[in-house]
Amino acid sequence: MGKPTVLYDAKILENGLKNDATRTGIFFVSYNIVKHILLDNRIDLYIYCQKEAKELTIRYFQQEFNHDIKSRIATEGDDLSNITTFLSTVFTTPEYIKRFPQITCFTIIHDVIPLIFPHYFGSAINSWFEELVKGINKNDFYFAVSKYTKQDFIKYIPAIDEQKITVMPLAADSRFYQTKDNIELHNIKTKYKIPLNKKYIFSLCTLEERKNLIRAVSAFISFIEKNKIEDLVYVLGGGTWEVFVGRLEKEVPNYHKYANRIIQAGYVADKDLAVLFSNAEWFVYTSQYEGFGMPPLEAMQCGCPVVVSNNSSLPEVVENAGIMIDYNSLSQHIEAYESYYYNPELRKLNSQEGLLRARQFNWNKSTNIIVNKMIEIEQKKQKKPLISIITITYNLIEKHRESYIKQCIESVHQQTYPNIEHIIIDGASTDGTVKLLNEYVEKGWVTLYSEPDQGIYDAMNKGIAKAHGTYINFLNSDDFFHNNQGIEFSMEYLMKCEADYSFADTLMLQENGEKSLWKGDISKLLIGTHYCHQTMLVKTEVLKSINGFDTSYPVAADSDLMIRLYAKKYKHTYVPFCFLTYRLGGFSGENSTQIRIDHSTSFFNHIGTNINLTPYDCFLLWQQHFFNETLLDKQLNLISKVPAEFGAEYLTNQLIEKTSPYGRIDIPHYLKFYLFGAIPALILHRKSRRNKTYYYLFNTIRVMKIVRHDNKRKFYLFGILPILKIKINSKPTQI
Repeated sequence: MGKPTVLYDAKILENGLKNDATRTGIFFVSYNIVKHILLDNRIDLYIYCQKEAKELTIRYFQQEFNHDIKSRIATEGDDLSNITTFLSTVFTTPEYIKRFPQITCFTIIHDVIPLIFPHYFGSAINSWFEELVKGINKNDFYFAVSKYTKQDFIKYIPAIDEQKITVMPLAADSRFYQTKDNIELHNIKTKYKIPLNKKYIFSLCTLEERKNLIRAVSAFISFIEKNKIEDLVYVLGGGTWEVFVGRLEKEVPNYHKYANRIIQAGYVADKDLAVLFSNAEWFVYTSQYEGFGMPPLEAMQCGCPVVVSNNSSLPEVVENAGIMIDYNSLSQHIEAYESYYYNPELRKLNSQEGLLRARQFNWNKSTNIIVNKMIEIEQKKQKKPLISIITITYNLIEKHRESYIKQCIESVHQQTYPNIEHIIIDGASTDGTVKLLNEYVEKGWVTLYSEPDQGIYDAMNKGIAKAHGTYINFLNSDDFFHNNQGIEFSMEYLMKCEADYSFADTLMLQENGEKSLWKGDISKLLIGTHYCHQTMLVKTEVLKSINGFDTSYPVAADSDLMIRLYAKKYKHTYVPFCFLTYRLGGFSGENSTQIRIDHSTSFFNHIGTNINLTPYDCFLLWQQHFFNETLLDKQLNLISKVPAEFGAEYLTNQLIEKTSPYGRIDIPHYLKFYLFGAIPALILHRKSRRNKTYYYLFNTIRVMKIVRHDNKRKFYLFGILPILKIKINSKPTQI
């Protein structure tokens, strides 16, 4: 296997390069992932960016990572046929990427905060999250930054497949380290207007409702007021959301009295954070909810004791290396502050425990999880060949079949088999069908080609030419896979049997809603009730070697294809699994006479002529029409010419059922015989015991006994005198 070619979404990095204020935790997550993946020689990394940011991104990678990406950078519109994998650190996969069916998409999921707390966020954040959720599907893969985040996505977003989520804990950046340089501390305090003669506690976060700062600051004021503490201030680092501006001043009791003890430092430069963390008495982060909780980890990596909430993912990050409290409890905040302030040994212990805990998180470990999973999935893909599913459409809206094509497409999208492309060949529809299909193109579910064609089988041949898959399935626009494991099971049988094509059972759906099962049986190829072509998976190379569909058969080129596959002795396998629903009616149902002509002609040309059947024989045998169109002697003669492999035994049994009362299970209890067709002359009563059937005159005098054993029938007059013996052969029948 070659290396996976991974396309990395640099959108978050672009935002951070344009505006330092956007270089928040998610920026450094993206930064560290790409930094470490660049060093991993198990994959080939490419960068995906906006067109307008291309030059900026190239310069940044050269300056920051000493990496020339000029030949490895892509934008929308570029050919991505060489890419196997796409990785986004936060955003949903772009629609353009989804147009390439060979690309497996991975997204890092952080939290469901906008879903749980929509009232805290503006329309832009909520819109972004809605797009993320909308883009989630069962075919993509996800990295959750914590176990808690994984469980929340499973809980709140049913579209996600929990088997496709891998937990990948984050890590703190190398900018965070323990430092106790007094000169640096003096400079930082001066820069952020922190009193030089006072100690400080620290919070670093965006100043917004969810971070619980009103309660944390209220507790601080109560703490210093209660204990008459003069040597401590509270430093708040981070930008303020517009909706939160002025909230602290309005809602924290006695805020204005102690305003000089609350230092709103605003945005803190990256290079200053290690000093602020390392020299804080303790770090406060009692958020209402976190998907991971990067700031406490950064604090611990700098040796700073922490106070955190005991909810969501924070216990996963901190474990026993800090004080955990109920975010909603003012008294627990105050108690935590008092514990650290009055117990320097506890601060020292938690500083050491925090350093040890932080070492368990590192970016080498995190990116290894990412790369290992991408390699694992790519290996599975390469072991599982690409399947091309081809659907033909033309003016479906005009024919009131809009709901059918939607069901068809969605049933393909829900297949569990991981390596499928769905190709739609449209015959230049003019009724809005193309617009409808383009909605699925934008989702990345289908590849659409729309141009005039010479009919459905010409369109199918175009699909064969466009297909990239090792195997091809033809799925009509009216029909759908009712079981999402159909392709997966078919592929298992194909691989196990090393077959060239497969077929399966079909659920037939009538217009009135009635359903019936069509058992796939290749021995019925002669009579045309063998199997539905839409259950087939056929090797692409085989289809091309026999030149696809023969368009000289106007309505049954699919039957001709199946006949030629058999005649040319390509290896087949039956999949004992029903996964396709076939709607009766439509194209085939409207052309039964022509189908009969096409099928019987093809069978004679490719098989019948070699087994001594005439064109008319093949015509009569189709759908067993000979039972209604010929007399008994001709029926017997025709069946005698049919080889066992094409259903001789089945046809013989059918003949017996149709012509002989003793050959049927549901034989009538009364047989009436009429003189001149009008005068009742004789009534026989039937009784059965196991393999014997008895007929009685006047329900008392036994006149006939019939004994059935395997393929033999023996007739006894009056129940004792043998008068007739019939043997039903599996070879050409003789009676």
